[in-house]
Amino acid sequence: MHKAALFIWKFPFCMLKKILRGYGHFILFVLKLAFLLFICVASGAAIVFPLWKFATVYPHLYSVVICLAAAALLIWFVMAKTMMYLNSAETPADKKRRKKKLAAGILRTAIVAGGMIGCIFLVLYNMRIWAAVLVLAAIVLYGIVTYGLSDSVKNS
Repeated sequence: MHKAALFIWKFPFCMLKKILRGYGHFILFVLKLAFLLFICVASGAAIVFPLWKFATVYPHLYSVVICLAAAALLIWFVMAKTMMYLNSAETPADKKRRKKKLAAGILRTAIVAGGMIGCIFLVLYNMRIWAAVLVLAAIVLYGIVTYGLSDSVKNS
């Protein structure tokens, strides 16, 4: 057979092979996408349905469990960040300085959070005057802790 005849004979089969390979890749992509979608829907249903059932049957217990889980997660996150902050100190003096700075930061955060939570409870129980007093007390206490106890602020 002549080369031109051989080329004409092989050309449709090479093109058909490329077309089939292209469609094969496309079909494989669609199957992977469908499988991923199925995994997402199945795992979502496996997580959401029991939580929904728990929340509708025992709403108060569900609220307590979710609040405790959120608090535990928050405590774990704060402790991990705190330990990472303290362990990254290079010298004992640096570690001591970081401990003081961390204690002051925790105290300031507790003052702000306590003032906000107390204010919310007082407003909800129609004690608005006491809520205003608490806000002022929190502001004064925050100022004392932040500026009155630190050595960095110069008193003139």
